[in-house]
Amino acid sequence: GPDGCLYIVDWYDRYHCYQDANRDPKGIDRLKGRLYRVRYKETPRAKNFDLAKLPDEQLITRLSAGNDFIRNTAQRLLYERQLADINSMAGIPKRIETREKLRQLIEDKNAPQRQRAHALWVLISTREIDEGQTQYLMKNAEPWVQAWIVRLLGNIGGASPAQIETIRRLGREGAPEVKLQVAIAARKIEGIDALPVLVEVLAHAGDDKLIPHIVWQN
Repeated sequence: GPDGCLYIVDWYDRYHCYQDANRDPKGIDRLKGRLYRVRYKETPRAKNFDLAKLPDEQLITRLSAGNDFIRNTAQRLLYERQLADINSMAGIPKRIETREKLRQLIEDKNAPQRQRAHALWVLISTREIDEGQTQYLMKNAEPWVQAWIVRLLGNIGGASPAQIETIRRLGREGAPEVKLQVAIAARKIEGIDALPVLVEVLAHAGDDKLIPHIVWQN
């Protein structure tokens, strides 16, 4: 929770599957249940707040919060705002400004890694990363960022010839976590001859115990 405590929901459900609940919604017992708050010593409750009322710039700052509830909520709100404007074409200048701040944050190696990761996930979730930045990140960023970009391109299922060449190189030269994502993405990206890429990844797997299994599955 926002106070750093662990919340456990324990409820009574007379139905063992949702079909029964759909058949008899009035039979759902909404009175019997428990909510436990597990705290460290005298941890105080969080004061009332509403992150949805904060401007984008403050939400970006919250991406570095020590509490993952705050970070995840800020990420979700930024994603929802970006997505809403992409779909409606409203508020374009402001959202472009926010998008650019997120892009700059990802490339800022002096910023906290957790903040950069959440910024990256916002842009990945809206797929608002252009080819220029994906190429830059795959060539210059840390392995964890490279791995996420390769995963993104695999999920999209498409890549330019230049991106494909970079992915092939990472399959040979990348860190283990990057090679792992190359092995997973190779079969997903149109334009990649997967088998040679998988063979290259396997040939450069070193002592990694997981990569051969993933290569075999793909």
